[in-house]
Amino acid sequence: MNRVEIHEVPKAAVAAHLEQLGLRHAGAPPQSRLDFLIEGRIRLALRVAFPSASKRRVHVGGRHYNYVYHAWNFNFHHRGKVGEQYADFFACVPLSADKALDLSQAFVIPWSAISGKTFYLPDSRRPYAGKFAPFRNAWDLLTEATDTEIANTDLDDEEDARVG
Repeated sequence: MNRVEIHEVPKAAVAAHLEQLGLRHAGAPPQSRLDFLIEGRIRLALRVAFPSASKRRVHVGGRHYNYVYHAWNFNFHHRGKVGEQYADFFACVPLSADKALDLSQAFVIPWSAISGKTFYLPDSRRPYAGKFAPFRNAWDLLTEATDTEIANTDLDDEEDARVG
């Protein structure tokens, strides 16, 4: 699978999932840093990764142990800089060569929760309990964001009617 296919397969699955949630969406232009425009205003950037492996050698009690740690790395930066806000949410989808795509394992992270350039998701027997744990399978945040945006738009319309 090449880099484009690695991104396009999950992108199609996310598009279908957004439709199941009742969210209207459009694809973003090819050169933009986001993938979907939801309800005409919520910007969603898709991040997809296969696990990488890093080897570690540990010395304990005079013995040597070799370990291979697997983890997914999701980048929020472009050439080392996060820059100005270019998305409202990130959907970080971990892929595995031996498992089917499971969007319930994806993380839907609001821009406001991003504090660094990357999200490191270790492969472990224990469930991930780090900073982004509350955002696992948090697709409802997109629905809530569109509801909030619609409510704010309705309030603005009412104010305009009173002023006019």
